[in-house]
Amino acid sequence: MFQKKGGKMRKIFKIYSFAALTVLLIFFTACQKGDNVRGHLVEVKRMTLEGGGDFNRLYAWEEGYAGIDWSDASLKIFNKDGKLLDRYSKEGSGPGEYNKNRVQLMGVDKNRIYLAALDKSAVLAFEVGSGKILFRDEYPVNEGSLRGGAVDPDGHIWLALQGGAYDVAELSPEGEILKLYLPAEEKERAMSPEKLIKSMKWIAFRGNKAVFISFMTYELHFYSRDEKGLHLITEMIPRPVYVENNYEIKTSGNSISMTGRPGISGYAISGETLFVKLLTDSETARKEKNRVHAFSLDGEGKGLFECRLEKGETLRNLAGVSPEGHVLAFFETEESASDTVLCELEVRK
Repeated sequence: MFQKKGGKMRKIFKIYSFAALTVLLIFFTACQKGDNVRGHLVEVKRMTLEGGGDFNRLYAWEEGYAGIDWSDASLKIFNKDGKLLDRYSKEGSGPGEYNKNRVQLMGVDKNRIYLAALDKSAVLAFEVGSGKILFRDEYPVNEGSLRGGAVDPDGHIWLALQGGAYDVAELSPEGEILKLYLPAEEKERAMSPEKLIKSMKWIAFRGNKAVFISFMTYELHFYSRDEKGLHLITEMIPRPVYVENNYEIKTSGNSISMTGRPGISGYAISGETLFVKLLTDSETARKEKNRVHAFSLDGEGKGLFECRLEKGETLRNLAGVSPEGHVLAFFETEESASDTVLCELEVRK
C-alpha cells in the first residue's frame, strides 16, 4: 500500500513539475518576444499643427513649440494651441543658411533656438521676438566635424564631433568653448564607415545625467557628469530590435554613401525615464509598433511601455516632452492626409 501511495505521489510531482516548467517556458517565450509590458503611455491631449508638415522632434520654447519641417527643411514655431507663428528657411552656405537633410534642431533655451548646420560644421543661433524668428549669430566649429548636439538646462550647447581630438564639446550660449570631453579613439578625419555612422548622435540631459543616442546603430550610452567631466555608466542596445538591418553603406574610392533609416525613431525623457521608439516595418506586428523601450537614466532597463492613442492610431515616432512632462508623439497617417496632429501622452504604470 505504501508503494502504491509513493507511486501516486511521484506521478503528482511529475505533473506539477511539468506544469511549472510549461509556465516558465511561456513566460520566457513572452519575454523573448517583447511582451514584457511594464506600463502605458496614454493620450491626454492632441492638437493640429497649422499648415501641416513632417516633424521628427519638437522643443518647447516660452510660448509654444519649435521644430524642423522635413518636407521643406524650414524651421517653424507654433504657439501652445498649434497655431503657426513663423517659419524660417534660407538654403545655402552663407551666414544663417543651411541645407535640407544636412541640418539638425539641437534645442531651445527660453526664446533662443539652436540649429546644427552639419555640412558647414556650424551652430546657428536664432531668437524669437514678437512671434518672429530672427537669425542672431553663427558659431563655426573647428574642433572636428559637427554630427549633432543638444542644449542643456543651463543654456549650454553640447556638440557631438567626429574627426577631431575629442568627441564632445561644451559651448556657452555665446559660442565660447567651455570644455572638451571624451578623447577620440580615431583622430584622423578619414574614419571607417561604421565609426562614421556611430558618430551620428542625439544628446539628451536631465540633471547630472546625459544620454548619447547613436540613432542609426541603436546604441545608447549613459553618462553621469560633474565638474571633472563625463563618466560612462553603461552602454546598451534596446531589445527586442524589430528591424535589424536598417541601413547599408557603400564605399567608392574616398567617398562613402549610406541608404536606410534611423534605427531609433525618436526619444523622450519624462521624469527620470528615457523612452525610445524603435524602427518598425511592414513585417512588424501592430502591437509592437505601439511599444516603446524604457530605461532609467542610469541605463537600467524598465521594460516596454504600450502607447494608447485615443482613436487607435499606430505610433510613428516620439518627438520630445511638453512643459508639463508629457511625452510628445506623432502617429502614422495616410500620404494623402493634410493634417499634422501632435499627441501628448501621460506615463501610467
